[in-house]
Amino acid sequence: FIVALSVCDLIIAVGTFLSTWPIPAPEQESAWRASGTQQTCTAQGFFLQFTITAPLYNGSLSLYYLLMITFNWGERRLKRMRLWVHMSILTFGLGTSVAGLFLTLYNSANLWCWIASAPSGCVETVASPTGQDTTCVRGDNANSIYRWAFYYIPLWIVIAFSTLAMLLTWSSLKEKGKQAENVLRMSFCNADSNRLLEKLRRKERERNVLVQCLFYLTAFYMTWACPTALRVKQSTSGTPTFGLLLCVGIFLPLQGFLNCLVYLRPRFQLYKKRNRGKRSIISYDGLRSIFIEHAGEEEDDFNVAPSGNEDEDIDREIRSCQDRELHTSFLS
Repeated sequence: FIVALSVCDLIIAVGTFLSTWPIPAPEQESAWRASGTQQTCTAQGFFLQFTITAPLYNGSLSLYYLLMITFNWGERRLKRMRLWVHMSILTFGLGTSVAGLFLTLYNSANLWCWIASAPSGCVETVASPTGQDTTCVRGDNANSIYRWAFYYIPLWIVIAFSTLAMLLTWSSLKEKGKQAENVLRMSFCNADSNRLLEKLRRKERERNVLVQCLFYLTAFYMTWACPTALRVKQSTSGTPTFGLLLCVGIFLPLQGFLNCLVYLRPRFQLYKKRNRGKRSIISYDGLRSIFIEHAGEEEDDFNVAPSGNEDEDIDREIRSCQDRELHTSFLS
């Protein structure tokens, strides 16, 4: 999922970097530096629409950790789930992108080419009075229907689902933490205390993994907060403000950079723990240590092999200790 998300981030970065260049040159009055053709505009719009897969992969990360940590899915079930998730996301992304070609949806959308009606400000069929034809030459109903159906509704569903999934996972980990404390207090009654302590360490790794996922979710929120506000603004007043357009232009291309920072966060923590006060992070040795020397070493604290019987084992150990304490109390 991280690899697929990174590929989507790269497509977003390249597509948004081109900005207004691919917009047809005759539209220079409304789009600064527009110097493309309808073909270049369509190509840019196609790839930017395909990046709906990026928020969907963010949601898939939340789904993965929800099933692994909260519902204790094993590796075999998770492997099948990953296959279906990949197929569903890529099918939706490619399907909506191809549909946009046939519907002539890809036109100038202020900052770049994407789903928009042309010419700008034309009256769409949905918004036109009964019995009157649309004045749009291309992309009829793009703003009123297809932006919502192809992008913003799936995006907001993913935001709501990811938030709910993380809340459920966090609640589950809190409950498991209480169970782990009980096991720690009772572990003296079991000769195989090392096995119990390993279970406790696994719970700690689960917490680390969840915190890492929460950072990915935070980057996701930061990326899509401004586009969401812009869509709401356009739906209510119809006129986007310069401030919102500026925020979209800044934060939307930054998703890959923010995800990269989150990905490097465990290595940065490991570097600080091993080099406290010795070397500065802002140096050649510090950056080399994080990008090269610590590559893979952080996995020890974040490797949570899926297992379907951890909670059952802990519950069994607790009941066993309680029975022994009750038996000892009865004999005494």
